[in-house]
Amino acid sequence: MSERPAHPDAICLSLGKCWCPLKGVDCKELDENIFLFTFKQESGKRKALEDGPWMFDNDLVVMVDYVPSKRIEQYVFDEVPVWFRVFGLPLGKMEEEMAEEIGNLVGKYMEMDSGVDGSAVGRFLRIKVRMPINKPIMRGVALDEESESDEEIGRKHEGDKDKERSFCHFEYEYLPDFRYICGIIGHVDKACSTKLKKGEKAQYG
Repeated sequence: MSERPAHPDAICLSLGKCWCPLKGVDCKELDENIFLFTFKQESGKRKALEDGPWMFDNDLVVMVDYVPSKRIEQYVFDEVPVWFRVFGLPLGKMEEEMAEEIGNLVGKYMEMDSGVDGSAVGRFLRIKVRMPINKPIMRGVALDEESESDEEIGRKHEGDKDKERSFCHFEYEYLPDFRYICGIIGHVDKACSTKLKKGEKAQYG
């Protein structure tokens, strides 16, 4: 995701050391800023697809698995794996069922960071998802506390005054640059149609 052309050799030197430190990778340019990587270690391919997000020259690198039957224009580069932390959850809800439910609101749930007993480690719930990069990032979820036996989670809306709901905020790990007005990754000011009104503050700080 860059307005500048990237060079295959430079990408190999940079990201190849992260993915396959012993044997490296091969990189072939298929189209403008679209590349085909060949991994010389199977573990390197898994790391490239499942870890991240990856950056090259301060720009986001979006990885998808190679499918020989697809043409270049059929590949969709719209998700990146991201870890995020959920703060403010009731202690009894810091387990995988809740992690999966929240994760599927943010993107596609992959896993949670847990201890041997299956519960979350630490003071927050840590979740890994495949997050869409063409939608605004979520800042948190509102927990419905009306029923202790059947809590429901949903998106936090601006101006939500429901006092019976508690807001659990998110903190993302190694998140690429995004515009604080619209919350979409990779947007630059001149490319974003969302503008602030006079006196209005950016919702992402």
